[in-house]
Amino acid sequence: EQSTHFKEISLNVSLTGNYQGLKNFLRSLDYSARLFEVNTVSFASQESFQEIAKSKNILKDYDFKLSITTHTY
Repeated sequence: EQSTHFKEISLNVSLTGNYQGLKNFLRSLDYSARLFEVNTVSFASQESFQEIAKSKNILKDYDFKLSITTHTY
């Protein structure tokens, strides 16, 4: 009888970008051949960039932190 041993791999990822970029990144994880589980997502605004974004009417950037788990054998 053969048993399969799975290893859990945890990743902490820090990203900077806008909401659409985060959405695209999460979508690429979802479509990946490897199964990923996003445990947590947190974000903070970049205040100096926020003021420029308001005046130029462009997408705002945020600092995103994700905790991701995947499994391998």
